[in-house]
Amino acid sequence: MTKKPLFGIDTKQSAASVEKQVLQEVRTQRKKRGFVLLPTVIIVTAIALFLAFQVMPNLQSDTEVPSKYQVPTTVLDDELMIQVSPLIENDIFLNNTNITPEQEFKRDYKVLSYRYYANKLEGEKVEFELSQHWIEFFRVNFGEDIYAWGSGSTENNASQDYVEDHYRIVFNAKNITEANLRAALDEVFFTVRYETQKGEVFEDKFRLGAYLEIVE
Repeated sequence: MTKKPLFGIDTKQSAASVEKQVLQEVRTQRKKRGFVLLPTVIIVTAIALFLAFQVMPNLQSDTEVPSKYQVPTTVLDDELMIQVSPLIENDIFLNNTNITPEQEFKRDYKVLSYRYYANKLEGEKVEFELSQHWIEFFRVNFGEDIYAWGSGSTENNASQDYVEDHYRIVFNAKNITEANLRAALDEVFFTVRYETQKGEVFEDKFRLGAYLEIVE
């Protein structure tokens, strides 16, 4: 019978020599495993980094802040502007009864401009509604004497490729702070209902306070 060597070592050699060669072989095997493990770790790390960089842009795009006036509706390309600004020269003529002295009128009165605009395809339907009319909004929240003058118009025909609604109102802002106005607007809801050519319906409802902009 021929004896098989352990780890390729002749068992007839001395015990010390055998022990030395066994330890050397074990170290060699460990090194080989280390060489195999290192590339594996590198590959796994590279895959993890690749996936991380692929996911991060998607997370950022999901949390991007919308443009200045963009409305967060589901699918409709639309925007909303609610802006309070000083009077322009033509507004002075609104005080034609001279109930308010001209200097006081210029100093205390402001203009609120509201505009909703949406792009759509011909034949698509867009319905929108404010929970409170602007004149009613000022009178209910700030008193009967706040309202001075207002006008507006709406364009919303099935044959058009856009929808527009706007209103402009001059009001006495003397005792109305931005916080007061924003809080009152937070109680006004704007609802948009959009129906595509395929009959799919999307509806969104949100508060107006977040869209208020003060221009000095």
